[in-house]
Amino acid sequence: MRKTSIVLSLLTGSILYAQSSTLEELGYISAMELTFAGMSYIATQDQWHGEKIAGG
Repeated sequence: MRKTSIVLSLLTGSILYAQSSTLEELGYISAMELTFAGMSYIATQDQWHGEKIAGG
């Protein structure tokens, strides 16, 4: 019983404190997508920095 109550309190606490607005979430998603698109573009270039960014 005690283990269950600890897990429930952790889940409830994280839900209460982890809320953010929809616009904030859209901003995070847009930033990640833009970064991914930029890195993909740079990695496909035939210049030296493409291999460095791709980890090659």
